[in-house]
Amino acid sequence: MMPITDVERGVDSRPRQDSSVLAVITGESGAGKTTLCADAADYAKSCGLSVGGLLSLPHDAGDGYEWRRVADIDSGEWRVLGRLRPQPSQQCDHSFSLQSEAGGPSQAAGHTSLAWEFQTEVFPWADACLARCVEQPPDVLIVDEVGRLELTRGGGWRAAVPLLAAGGYRLAIAVVRPQLMTAFGRSMEGEVLLHIVEVTAEAGSRHAARNALRRLIASVAPK
Repeated sequence: MMPITDVERGVDSRPRQDSSVLAVITGESGAGKTTLCADAADYAKSCGLSVGGLLSLPHDAGDGYEWRRVADIDSGEWRVLGRLRPQPSQQCDHSFSLQSEAGGPSQAAGHTSLAWEFQTEVFPWADACLARCVEQPPDVLIVDEVGRLELTRGGGWRAAVPLLAAGGYRLAIAVVRPQLMTAFGRSMEGEVLLHIVEVTAEAGSRHAARNALRRLIASVAPK
């Protein structure tokens, strides 16, 4: 069954009781999507809800590159995820196995417009974290983010899309880039009610998106 789509732009809406609710945060780089996920996790916990899943956070490796790490929300454990692809003029000295965002081994800088290189060994660990969310489903599941690897290359954290599509949770929150929204929508074949939360870097947009997510969390919290 194709998902039911609700475009959420700060308008209050109530999820159907017979559907799992999936809020999809979408916006360009720098819009604050991960910040919204972190705020949603904290707010859900304050409402007495259990929270699980993955957060992709900034990571300071001390080498001048832009790195990210992935954190397991439940345990707080994290692993280094990867870095922004170096420019051609920058020296590339990889002491670990990298995978490009296009899938497969990382190519020389400048080979593709896809910007990130990932440490391949982190993906099985992240999948194991998501597997625990199947064994013991949290009230609120967060996946930051579902990207090109997961949607078009069969890579990344492979458990994420089937887990989100299966439903069975009170509320899930996923981050998806605008250019991947069509592919993501096609992958959601279960009884899932989608709420699309669009966000930009403007303060007013971030505030509206945060409030929209908090309303959804409050709607599934114990009364």
